[in-house]
Amino acid sequence: MTRAPRRAGFSLVELLAAMTIGLLVLGAATSFAVNAWVTQSRSQASEDTTRRGRYIAMSLQRDVGEVGMLVPSSPRFGALIVNGDTIGMLRVPTRDTALPPAYLLRWNAASPPPAGTGTCGANCLEVRKRSGRVEIAPGDVFLIRDDGTGSQRVLLASSVNDIAPADTTAPVQVTFLEGVPRLWRWPSQLDSTISVPNSSVLKLAVAVYYRVGDNLMRASRFDPTGQLMPELVASGVSAFDASVYFANGTQADSAFPEDSLRDLCQVASVRAMTQLTTDRPADPRVAASGMVTRPLDMTFLARNLLFQRRARRGRPCA
Repeated sequence: MTRAPRRAGFSLVELLAAMTIGLLVLGAATSFAVNAWVTQSRSQASEDTTRRGRYIAMSLQRDVGEVGMLVPSSPRFGALIVNGDTIGMLRVPTRDTALPPAYLLRWNAASPPPAGTGTCGANCLEVRKRSGRVEIAPGDVFLIRDDGTGSQRVLLASSVNDIAPADTTAPVQVTFLEGVPRLWRWPSQLDSTISVPNSSVLKLAVAVYYRVGDNLMRASRFDPTGQLMPELVASGVSAFDASVYFANGTQADSAFPEDSLRDLCQVASVRAMTQLTTDRPADPRVAASGMVTRPLDMTFLARNLLFQRRARRGRPCA
């Protein structure tokens, strides 16, 4: 008996069934891969905004925590001032690991100069060296305070002349920038409220945060003309709104010397509301992925200003 030859290959029905199953598996795999791409891209974008927000918070926390260090704040002169999207802070810089009260330099005036003038010219001051060293260099910011009236001014050193470098007791002539009534919002220039023989000098450190476009900037120096010299803190900052809390619990969007309604020695904390946005869509290959934004609401305690108030123990803020 002759057997029929065995059939080779697949039937049309089997081939169609296999193709259908393959397409379903491929479609599921493609969908899974696309979702994985979007999820990963969004996760990376979210992580990026979180990282930038953490850096902003750490930077502000450090500066606000140090604001007012050895810098007295008064109703008309603020070691910390706020104006909309800008925060400005002053403190005395530390050297090594110790707070240096010896940064305090006294005038070396042979005879009392007229009020509102320097000891070596209208915009020139003579100061003593500290341990034989000149503490102030060109480009430094320093505070002059009349110990009698409490009046304070921020000055920018344009040149420093060490008359006798080998003499550790010889005076140093510091010429400050003239013709600029304010350094940002801090009152500058000498006037009749400053009596030089009754005044003292503190070298200062500056920190000013402000937004330019979608970039948050931090300036720690002024240029020779008195303009801020900023550095980038974070990009993609689509909003940055600052406000200040006072000891009585009130809040204000601005607090600066010209504002007679704000007592700048009663500042308690600073609030910064920020919104971070990715520079580009989470996944440019997927049109629906969109931009990732992250709002941040941060409050920082001005602990040195609180310490100043406690140290006064009920005495008025001069």
